[in-house]
Amino acid sequence: MPLTITRTGFSPSGGQRPIRSGTASDLTMVMGQFTFTGTYVSGGETLAPSAIGLKEILFMTFDGGMTGVSGIRCNYDYATRTVKAYGGSGVTAAFDREVPHGTSLTWATVRFIAFGRAAS
Repeated sequence: MPLTITRTGFSPSGGQRPIRSGTASDLTMVMGQFTFTGTYVSGGETLAPSAIGLKEILFMTFDGGMTGVSGIRCNYDYATRTVKAYGGSGVTAAFDREVPHGTSLTWATVRFIAFGRAAS
């Protein structure tokens, strides 16, 4: 199932748009959140850079606190362009194991910050 993504930002008007920073005009920071929209798939949920307005994701990090859940952490796999979830109920608290295939995460909302090359 695809992720449901909401982009947020610090624009003066309060709008939801990316924030440009750095010396190169094509570098962009995107803040937002996503909600898993179905059961978790082994290997992670696909997150194409274009889904968050980027051509390429150079760095992505996630807030440790997810709405509606504790004990789950996310990581972006740059090679496969997927968001992987680790830990959770029935999985070791050390976050060394991926959430089992088929686990429902529809209630989990995750905040993120991503840096990358702006989409044209």
